[in-house]
Amino acid sequence: EKGIIKGQQQQNRLMGINDDVVQEVGREVGAFVSDPTLVQKCAAYLRSTAPTNMFEPHPSTESTSSLDYTGEEESLKSLLLESYMESGLVTEAFAKTF
Repeated sequence: EKGIIKGQQQQNRLMGINDDVVQEVGREVGAFVSDPTLVQKCAAYLRSTAPTNMFEPHPSTESTSSLDYTGEEESLKSLLLESYMESGLVTEAFAKTF
């Protein structure tokens, strides 16, 4: 049945992602990054490059402005670009499946 979530794989999907969206995108959404630590590192990197007061202060013991991303910056940017591109695919899939 269309739109019904089945099985273990679907239970781990982001909210709103259903079989129709996955079929339209052509793969599981977000599957290119499965390490929660890497996701948090990307978030910290974005906060560190943002203008002052763009984001609410993060309840972290370490200031994002003091973090050093030397050697990681390109891989973080690449991951963020892939996330951005996938968000466009998902938006398009939502539009087609609703």
